[in-house]
Amino acid sequence: MSGVLVNLIVQIVAGAIGGIVAGAAGGKTIDLGTALNSIVGAIGGSVGGQILTALIPVLAGPANNIDIGTLIGQVAGGGIAGAILTAIVGAIKNKMAAPWRFPVRLPIPYRRNSQRRMRPTIGSSSSPIRSSCSTPSSAARSIRH
Repeated sequence: MSGVLVNLIVQIVAGAIGGIVAGAAGGKTIDLGTALNSIVGAIGGSVGGQILTALIPVLAGPANNIDIGTLIGQVAGGGIAGAILTAIVGAIKNKMAAPWRFPVRLPIPYRRNSQRRMRPTIGSSSSPIRSSCSTPSSAARSIRH
């Protein structure tokens, strides 16, 4: 087998393992299930590994033989890329599956099954501003006007 094909297989396997590890470590927020974690991780590992190989040509290695340094680089690149893609896809999928909530709290009159809240009253319970005396004082008149 050529070195390019071996690198691609290593990237796919490392990406699948990285996807499974990311799904297990992320909990319910990014978990897609074992099968989807491995598929998304394999896709992320192969694409991310190829991008990493294009950016860092040393990771491509020699064409006819297999180098241990190249394999370690391909495993690391594929595993990390698979984990990142699994985390992104899992977060988006689980965010879209969550029930939609209105982002702003509505004012009290528009809420269902709620009564309008009154301000605390001063004096008698029927009028919130009136005091207990029958004629308002001059200080109270100046406040109102």
